[in-house]
Amino acid sequence: MKRTVLSTGLALILFAASACRGGGGNTAQPAADTGNINIGVFADFSGGTSAAGQATKNGAQLAADEINNAGGIGGRKVELVFEDDRGAADGAESAASRLLASRVRAILGGTSPGALAAASKAQQAGVPLVTTSATEPNVTGAGAYVFRVCVPDSFQGEAMAKYAARNLHAKTAAILSESNSDYSDALARAFEENFTKLGGQVTQKLNYAPTDADFRTQLTAIRDANAEALYVPGRYSEVGRVAKQARDLGVKATLLGGDAWNDPRLFASGTDALDGSYTTGAFSADDPDPQVRRFASDYASRYGGAPPASAALAYDATKLLADAVARAGTTDGARLRDAIAQTSGYKGVTGALSFNQERNVAKPTVVFKIQGGKFYPVFRGEL
Repeated sequence: MKRTVLSTGLALILFAASACRGGGGNTAQPAADTGNINIGVFADFSGGTSAAGQATKNGAQLAADEINNAGGIGGRKVELVFEDDRGAADGAESAASRLLASRVRAILGGTSPGALAAASKAQQAGVPLVTTSATEPNVTGAGAYVFRVCVPDSFQGEAMAKYAARNLHAKTAAILSESNSDYSDALARAFEENFTKLGGQVTQKLNYAPTDADFRTQLTAIRDANAEALYVPGRYSEVGRVAKQARDLGVKATLLGGDAWNDPRLFASGTDALDGSYTTGAFSADDPDPQVRRFASDYASRYGGAPPASAALAYDATKLLADAVARAGTTDGARLRDAIAQTSGYKGVTGALSFNQERNVAKPTVVFKIQGGKFYPVFRGEL
């Protein structure tokens, strides 16, 4: 009798200890590790960035369907659960809470405005989160359950500065950035710091408002300073007009940019003005790599049009999560987190993906050259 009581007590203690394990709070994971593998996806489906959000959804769904059509993960199907964050920080926090309440095994998605709040929720619940588009540096600082498959803003600015100095042999550069934009400011600061370290001179640092359509005053000053390169870490919606007005004014500087350029709508103001420009980025549908060509073709057949970077990053994140589940042999939060962290050289459509100690993606720098309305990779590797 005494042995039975002790055994029962020990079992209760072990059960309680098991129930308390997690990322620092109550977990939202079901007890049984069977059935469909639910993965949450949050993105903007109804706000100002809904085009990118829909592409995120499309990329993730395409990947999940490919996984399931190939037999799933150990015979288990991947089921995606979508939540709209409306492109707002409070929307992302609410979307993450709803996904955790629905007992997803992992979460992907998110952009910088709300990813940090969502990351804190996932960390507390002990559920891995892989952000696809949050480039704000502090996101992965939320804790050990938070990962990123896109590169931070500062990485892009540094990479373009090195490419401009070492590969284009530019000695002088001007910077034209968007005011009140964390994204544009982070890229501009990293570019200036690294270009200067390499012996280059930043001749001017000018900016424009997000609503501006006329950039001729800034561009005239840049032309007169005769800089060899012009770094414009802005969004596609302004960059096309900047390029056209620069060429009309006779600006000779080579235009340089970041991943926000990589959208077919960049060329709404015409393609010629952007010929010969360079940009860093995660993905180009024009990449001749066979895996990229297959993905781009499948995406276009299903959804129409070329896949943007947000679709490719979501596709890679979904496939990477599936690979981690297969290696872990379970969807237990801690073991899945460890399997994700151990990912090394996973070949995705955005490159070979590994994670560093800060759980940021470590993959080769890719620089694209624009010619005839297309992005062509001209450099891959370490700069």
